[in-house]
Amino acid sequence: MEDGRVLTFSTPPSYSFQSSDKLFTAEELKKHVQETLQVLLAENLREKRLVHPCLTVLHMESSMKFIWHVTDMFRLTTQVRYIAFDLFQRFMLGHMESLLAHVLSTTTEGRQRSRLMKMVTKRVKYQAPLRVLTCVMIASKLDCHKRCLTSLMVQKCLKQMDVNFHTSLINRSERRVLEQLDSRCHRNSSLLVYIGVVISVVGLWEGDGANFTDKIKKGSIQPVSPEDLFEMSVSLLDMVYLNHEKVYQELYTSLTGLPSIPNKHKAAFAHVIADRMLLAGSVVASAALVLGGQEVCAAVVSSITTHIHTPCKDIITLASCIMTCAGLPSNIKSLLANN
Repeated sequence: MEDGRVLTFSTPPSYSFQSSDKLFTAEELKKHVQETLQVLLAENLREKRLVHPCLTVLHMESSMKFIWHVTDMFRLTTQVRYIAFDLFQRFMLGHMESLLAHVLSTTTEGRQRSRLMKMVTKRVKYQAPLRVLTCVMIASKLDCHKRCLTSLMVQKCLKQMDVNFHTSLINRSERRVLEQLDSRCHRNSSLLVYIGVVISVVGLWEGDGANFTDKIKKGSIQPVSPEDLFEMSVSLLDMVYLNHEKVYQELYTSLTGLPSIPNKHKAAFAHVIADRMLLAGSVVASAALVLGGQEVCAAVVSSITTHIHTPCKDIITLASCIMTCAGLPSNIKSLLANN
């Protein structure tokens, strides 16, 4: 602590960015982070507006676990798995909408339409492993040209699942996915980018002098390494994605007291599920609590809520649910006592 400023990091966390610019000073780094943050805030708002209530992450947990399994099996990076999931989710949304439009335009309501819908659903389920692996293959190429998934590797993986596709069909699937996405593979920023920006915000700016900061000015805070915070945040993010339904059901229950999400509330709650900035901030807050205890967590939350335009109550509530589902002890909600 220097001149009343709460320090949570020993050094500015510039590692999160891949930039050709030489960011020599803290002011230049702040400007870069601020510009990136504004882009992500606008992107996050757009994605919340476009969210489909019947195709959120909650409806794709099995596909998500398959992506995790494949990336671990081929020793691909964490970046690949999150890019692959984003690609798959966007592809499936557009793919299902186009299939549904085709069925509605070529049939009238009745048995014929029902029969065609069943056929379409069956075909989509059969092709799902191929589509998932195709998205992993594309993501691996985006991440690194030296170590990427090939169509032959995809074919061998599918054969282990008793699904046989020729490499030409796998290549055709790749073209189909890219066509559906209009070749815009990076329309969404990876959640890892959100986490990197949130951590950089925490390292470069102190809190706004509100209750969080005031509570801990008399304490002694051990600086946390941004690399350690990033690594712990990614581990907790993996846990959230592999237990997405459990985490967000816990959040809904903590907000409403209801044991499950009723159909009439799913459309509204889908916007909460789609809020990447909320998730990134909550994951970083949880990681800070694990690594540095309540004092560091309070300082981190103070900085986060000052800059990402997400209420501290929302960050802490979701962070509490993350800690509960991870089986970790947490008193993070006590930070809300005087706010």
